[in-house]
Amino acid sequence: MTAGPDQNKDNDSIQSGRDTRISVNATLNASGSIAYSIAVVVITPIAIHFLGETRWGIWQLVSAAAAYGLLLNLGLNSAVSFQVSRNLALADHSHLGSSIHNARIYLLAAGLIMLVVFAIVGKPLIQSLVDESLSSRAFLALATSIAITAATLPVRLYASVISGLQRYDLLAAFRIVAGLALLVTTVAGFLAGMGLVGFVAIMSLGPVIPAALSWIACRRLLPNECLRWRPIDFPYFRKMASYSINTLLYTAGTVILFQSMKMIASWRCGGPVAAGHMGLVINLVHVVSVAFLPLAAVLHTRVSDFHSRGLESKIPPLIHRSMSGIALIAIPTVTFLIWEADSVFQAWVGASITENTIQSLASTARWMLAGQVLYIVFLPGFYALVGVGEHFRFGVGMICAGLANAALGWVASGLAPQISSLGAVFGFSLGVLVLVVTAPISIRRFSLNVIDLARDTVVIPLVISAPGMLALAFRPQIENTFADLLVAALAFSLLTIPGLMWGRKRLTAIESNP
Repeated sequence: MTAGPDQNKDNDSIQSGRDTRISVNATLNASGSIAYSIAVVVITPIAIHFLGETRWGIWQLVSAAAAYGLLLNLGLNSAVSFQVSRNLALADHSHLGSSIHNARIYLLAAGLIMLVVFAIVGKPLIQSLVDESLSSRAFLALATSIAITAATLPVRLYASVISGLQRYDLLAAFRIVAGLALLVTTVAGFLAGMGLVGFVAIMSLGPVIPAALSWIACRRLLPNECLRWRPIDFPYFRKMASYSINTLLYTAGTVILFQSMKMIASWRCGGPVAAGHMGLVINLVHVVSVAFLPLAAVLHTRVSDFHSRGLESKIPPLIHRSMSGIALIAIPTVTFLIWEADSVFQAWVGASITENTIQSLASTARWMLAGQVLYIVFLPGFYALVGVGEHFRFGVGMICAGLANAALGWVASGLAPQISSLGAVFGFSLGVLVLVVTAPISIRRFSLNVIDLARDTVVIPLVISAPGMLALAFRPQIENTFADLLVAALAFSLLTIPGLMWGRKRLTAIESNP
């Protein structure tokens, strides 16, 4: 399609900011996600204090059920982001608008489907997960979360539109605002006597805030023709659905991988309290992911842009630098968390749970973090394949890993009914996924040099971590938990930062002379 003068003018207006360096986009994207996650981290001990461990566990089960409900979006958010980036590169505003409207119409229908499914399976699911004395309150909490999620499905796609425009500065600002709003309303609510259902409502609305702000921004950034209602373009929608089904497989695998562990913990390891403990570990692991996932996610639209313009040669070095940069920070970070897991949980939620529970949480977290760090390092390969629309095998691999994790977790928790059994199975499942699926596919598709990649993503980060680990091994213990953790973090950082600075300079030199 050939763009006319007016289209070119509009496209130049939208294009402003899209040529920002990938490192800047990654930093912006990460900052917003980290800010929101920090708010959730701060809220967690407050919620456990006011709700108690049992009702906190019910919230974890409710959030797991809502995560399964979100799969009804068919992964269209990813398709929208891809189509916005692609059609903007081609100056095709007609298809850009159709991609938004097609998703909007489907998500309205998906919200209705979610409500129907909940009406059928909601009560039996709750009755299987919690005691009869708590089932009515838990069912009301689930109904609240599902109703909010279903009603806001169409709004959530606008964050993907902003991502497709590569306006990560806006996304970061919106997520920071959402995190602050979530923290303030939660604390105010608890001080006013809020219970489980009110907490569930606030936490369910939190992720909608960045999407709502993105909707407002889209009305200013895009021409009116891109946002107007129009007849649904069924052939184009089928094309979008075909693309998004790959993302849906990957997302479904991720949901099964994480959320099934909460339900299995409730069924096999001690009811909602065990589910709440599993949720705490997952929250810690998720915070680590959130810190690094946005650094890889920006590759989706950038690779899509390069691919659409026939600049394939720019993609492999971009992936290599992204993997190396993430590993440079992720491996030392996870190494520290694995070593200091007991102290982290004691400082975070130690005032609300017992010492034995702290030890169980730490043991579970170590297993999960070991697998998660491999997954994080190779995420750029997945997002690069999303950018070129060739991520079907990733989706199949992830859903197989999720199902295997659930099945093995069910067996392992039957033999040893404790959440650390689930953590060990998770670490194993994720490690196999990365080594058998993620890494080989990425390396073959983009012709990455295995030796250089191993050096930059494994050897160098481990060498950089070594001085800090020696400091942790021989440092004196301090009685106060917060002070002890702070001293450990400072000692580790001081001995790790010089290596990180050297590694960063090295990556910058590689970027300047690919």
